[in-house]
Amino acid sequence: MGIDRLDYNEPLRIKGKIVEPPEKRENYLRVIFRPATGPEKVVARVDLFEKLDYGDEVIFTGTIKKPANFITDTGKEFDYVLYLAVRGIYYEMSVSQVEVVAAGSRLGLKSSLFWLKDAFVKKLNHLLPEPESSLAVGILLGVKESLGEELEKKSRKINRLILS
Repeated sequence: MGIDRLDYNEPLRIKGKIVEPPEKRENYLRVIFRPATGPEKVVARVDLFEKLDYGDEVIFTGTIKKPANFITDTGKEFDYVLYLAVRGIYYEMSVSQVEVVAAGSRLGLKSSLFWLKDAFVKKLNHLLPEPESSLAVGILLGVKESLGEELEKKSRKINRLILS
């Protein structure tokens, strides 16, 4: 059965494979995975302290829903549905339990590149204090690590000034 035929109010278990490196946010881990039942991807909010990697086969337990657009700090509507759809993501999942069935292979080219990027990020985080390390990682690698609420607000404000 495909995800589109599920009851969105009931908790469920979905087996799948993590298809992008998990992103650490301020209060959670953002994980994109492809369910074993179909081609659509799901973005999941997972506990920040879970140890997950690109390529891991996992079983997530939680509730699933279709994403919705939202109003930004500037009062404009952000088309979050389209933003995710362009990336092949059509569902969001709030995860209450994680089970790693099999660790992803670390031998492929893509896995090796992700490992190298992670090693570089860890080294920068070791050498530079916050928030400078997050800023450097964002500029050099485009990593979307959280800068914290206050710094993100200042960054958005500066971006609006530059664009206007």
